[in-house]
Amino acid sequence: MIPDTHNTESFEANPGIMQGQRLKFGLAAVVLAIALGYLSYMALNSATIYYLTVGEVVAQGPSEKVVRINGKLVPTSFERGKGDTLAHFSLSDGDTALQTQYNGIIPDLFFNGQSEIVAEGTYQPDNVFHASNILVKCPSKYEAVQET
Repeated sequence: MIPDTHNTESFEANPGIMQGQRLKFGLAAVVLAIALGYLSYMALNSATIYYLTVGEVVAQGPSEKVVRINGKLVPTSFERGKGDTLAHFSLSDGDTALQTQYNGIIPDLFFNGQSEIVAEGTYQPDNVFHASNILVKCPSKYEAVQET
C-alpha cells in the first residue's frame, strides 16, 4: 500500500497547528508594516526642509542646520572667476541681503531679475551662506511681446 502524503487528518485533529501558522503570518505582516512605516517616516522627515527668508536666516545666526532660503539676486553682486565654478553673490528678501557662495553650474534663469532663487545649505560663522544646491523658480509674471 502506498502511504497517503496528503493526510489532512493531522491538521484537523490538531487545530493548534493552523492557529500557530496564522499567528506567525500575522506577526510577520505586523513587523513588515511597522518597518515600511518607519522607513517612510524617515524618508519624508529627512526630505522636509522649510523655506526661510534671508532676514530669518540672518536673525537666527550661523548654524550647522541645513536650510533653504528664498530671495532674489542682488544686482551687480555676482562674481565668479573665468573658468571657475565657485560663485559669490548676494541674495535679498527686499530688506536684508546675505552673502552667498555656491560651487557648481548656475542655471540661466538665475540672472533674470524676476526669478526667485532658492539656495539650500548652511549659514556659517563667517557670515556667508554656503549653498550646496541652487534652484531657480520661474518668474510668475511673463510679459507679452509688444507687437509694433
